This record gives sequence, structure tokens and C-alpha cells, in this order.
Amino acid sequence: MKCERIWTDSAGLDYNATTPIYPEVVDAMMPWFRERFGNPSSEHFFGREAREQLEFSRAEVATLIGAKADEIVFTCSASEANNLAIWGTTLEPGRSNPFLVISDIEHPSVLQPSLHRKEDGWGLVLLPVDSFGRIDLREAEGAIGVLAIAPCGCKQRG
Repeated sequence: MKCERIWTDSAGLDYNATTPIYPEVVDAMMPWFRERFGNPSSEHFFGREAREQLEFSRAEVATLIGAKADEIVFTCSASEANNLAIWGTTLEPGRSNPFLVISDIEHPSVLQPSLHRKEDGWGLVLLPVDSFGRIDLREAEGAIGVLAIAPCGCKQRG
């Protein structure tokens, strides 16, 4: 039975979270869903096999983007990746006068951990956006300064 979606007067604007999977990716993953499943953290055969494939994939991605394999972290979602980036970066000890700079239209996975860090004493700058969702780069540059961490899209200076 074929399932088809019928779009009438609706528009899906969250394509990043619900993007179809390329057939080549499905084909490559099928053996891991059906026959070769295993927890890569387990020591038994299935786990070791899954860990080996995971590390191979990590090395492939690293090569594609010019990184080291140990710099590649796979997550289940963009939300998990955003949380990991913010919490991982901001938990580094020894920062004096720490603050974050984000836009005022960030996804909740960026906004919520940033607000939690504010409760922990971090400064937080919410940059306004124009009608196209763009920030003013001069304003961002002034807000970022030397000590800020801009986890979503801006390089850290200093």
C-alpha cells in the first residue's frame, strides 16, 4: 500500500526536521536495521561490529570535511547537536565575564540552554533581526567582543 500526502492549503516549513532520506542512505543502512544491529557500546560481537562501522563512518565524514575523526560527534538530531554545542562550550571552566550572543529568533534548542546559562550567571545578548530574519553584522560584531561565545554561526574571537 502506497501512502501519499495530499497538500491542500497547508505548507510544511520545517523541512530540516522532516527531510526525506536519500534512497542510497536507506540502502546503506538497511543491513544495520535488519541483520547487523548492535549497540556500539556493547562488547559482544554485534556491538563490536557496530562500533567498527561507526568509527569507519566517523573517519569518512572527517575526511570529507577536513577534520580529525575524534572531532566528529554524531547526534540524533539538530536539537541534540545545538544543546551539545552550547552546553559543551559553556561548561569550560575559568571564563571571566562569560556571555552568549544569539539572535532573538533562535530555535528553542538554542534559546533554552542559553536562558539556562543566563540563570547560571552568564550574560546573554539577544540580537534583533530584520524582516528577512537577518542580524545586523555591525551590531553582532559589537556584541560578540573578545570574551563572548557565539555557538550558532559566528566564530569565537580571542
